[in-house]
Amino acid sequence: MSALDDSSGEPLDYLAVPEYTPMLERVVMNLDPLDGDSNGDSNGDSDGDSDVDFGIYLGLDRRHRRHRRGCERCVHRHVESALHRAEEEAHKRCEHPKCPYMEEACEEALKNKKALRGYLFVKLRAGAVAEAYCTGAQRCHERQHADLKDSSFDTTPAITADDLMDVLGSASDVLGSEAALRDTQRPRPTARPRPGPEPSLKCITKETKKLFSRVQERLDEMCDHPESHKFERFCEFRHEEPQEAAGMVYAYVEPYKYAMGYCMAAK
Repeated sequence: MSALDDSSGEPLDYLAVPEYTPMLERVVMNLDPLDGDSNGDSNGDSDGDSDVDFGIYLGLDRRHRRHRRGCERCVHRHVESALHRAEEEAHKRCEHPKCPYMEEACEEALKNKKALRGYLFVKLRAGAVAEAYCTGAQRCHERQHADLKDSSFDTTPAITADDLMDVLGSASDVLGSEAALRDTQRPRPTARPRPGPEPSLKCITKETKKLFSRVQERLDEMCDHPESHKFERFCEFRHEEPQEAAGMVYAYVEPYKYAMGYCMAAK
């Protein structure tokens, strides 16, 4: 897995993937400014809700109106703002894809916009970015932040790459076992023309979908009996927002990397 975890368990994979660094900078520099008074109530009862409620995933208690004020409301609003800016950047990049794989990836992403939001949420750590912004804007104070961390409010991920390692392992075994079976059933020719980009892309696409499908099936089983409160929170979000959750899982697992390795070895 390319997702790196520090001692606190927060993912640092966006630092390890260079293309997300400039995107993150643009997102942070263009966050919508806070409006209204110090309580953030200038919009009346509106709290910036969209069709997607990442508050479930972040552990924001949005059942009670008073909980939507202050820190939690600010974080939710700026998660939406960060994702909006990131989506704009993604659309710009997809106007001129640099390779056939990126062209196909952009086509899929633009057809599945909710999954794209989930993917960007993970890659850009939108919850942590929003929390930092709101702390700097003095909407999340140190004492309040500590109290909320102990109760309902938590912008650390409900799942990390480590949580999905056994899922990925069991799913990637499928590729290995199928490759071994194929090798015993069909002798490999001693020489053949090197395949061009079209066959390779087809292989990567096929195996990526196969591996990701296995991961999703395994997560279905794990969500029947979640082993921690955070994972239970993720499963709840996955039930409420399946497409966004699929994008998040895709960002954590990165099945295309395993598919690329498989397809290179299968040449």
